Amino acid sequence: MKQELKALLITALGVMILTPDSLFIKLSGQDSFTVTFYRHISQFALVFAVSMWQMRKVKGGMFGQFRHDFKMMYPVLFFYPLGSLGFVLGTLHNSVASNLIIIASSPLIGAIMAVLFLGIRIRTANWVAIIGVLLGVGIVMQDDFMRGDFWGSMASLLCAVNLAAFYNFLRAKPNINITLTISLSSLVTALIVVPFMDFTKVIPNDSMAIMLFNGAVICGVSFYLTSLMAKYLSPEETLLLYLLETLFGPVWVWVFLGDQPNDQILLGGVVVVFMVSLWAAMKYRQSKSTKDYV
Repeated sequence: MKQELKALLITALGVMILTPDSLFIKLSGQDSFTVTFYRHISQFALVFAVSMWQMRKVKGGMFGQFRHDFKMMYPVLFFYPLGSLGFVLGTLHNSVASNLIIIASSPLIGAIMAVLFLGIRIRTANWVAIIGVLLGVGIVMQDDFMRGDFWGSMASLLCAVNLAAFYNFLRAKPNINITLTISLSSLVTALIVVPFMDFTKVIPNDSMAIMLFNGAVICGVSFYLTSLMAKYLSPEETLLLYLLETLFGPVWVWVFLGDQPNDQILLGGVVVVFMVSLWAAMKYRQSKSTKDYV
């Protein structure tokens, strides 16, 4: 099996594991900061343990690896927490469908970043795809604004931008230690919300179990797999596979919570998925020609 195909399959598995994430956030019944803290402290615990095991025989150990990688790692410690907090806020203060549809714009946001920061030229056809996706996202956000979900939509957009930056960075730094990077990013995310936490609040056992399971298993395993494979795929390919969450995430919430998206959200979702899929097809055709275009 070719390495790229293997990477695509493993990344797809990672994204499929992530698809119930929004459902678990909703089921926890907790506020944004509480969910963010316990979701990421449990993710940190699992991935950090994996990182320690992986580096048990590495010269210098974990601290030596940290000193070596920190100069490469610190931008991720900015992108990852913002994206994670944006996702939780978007999920709790917006409909799941709206949140995931807006986040589905991240592949094309990543392409724009490549143009702005890497000097890569972009083809006219791809600008058409970008405008199409912005149209679809605009349809969804217009509905959100009419329902008073402005800040929820802004949080979703924050997640999309930082998700694009996160995978662009991992692609640019293929030698960075993935498990250490994810574990420390999760810890930073948890620590950021500590000042806003109410630790006197009693959290039901079932809510705590949901948050810890979601962080350690759903998010921890998913982000480990997708990040590990990021060096074998373009950022756009990785982010395009996140469309699986856009498609399946609302289904989980609809089935278990009865949260059915309205017609305008569905229309915006169809436009986004169609345009990003069309753009993906163009990317594969362009991969056979010059590499200085996106």
